[in-house]
Amino acid sequence: MAVATSTMAQLVEQIDETVNFGARVGVDLVIVHVLESSQPIRMGAAVGDKDRSVPASPVPRPPQPRRGPPTEQ
Repeated sequence: MAVATSTMAQLVEQIDETVNFGARVGVDLVIVHVLESSQPIRMGAAVGDKDRSVPASPVPRPPQPRRGPPTEQ
């Protein structure tokens, strides 16, 4: 976690935005660490929050080849 915290702190310093670190638990992204920005208005997250807007598959699947008779050229 120390490496993640160091990298997150660098990001907060560079962009002055809140940085969240999460882990996938099933189809959820669970926030495990948060470093907040210094901005007075912000949307925060808390450790343990879940984000279900993350796609269930972390890597898009390549298109599957078409099945059926070959097409004429």
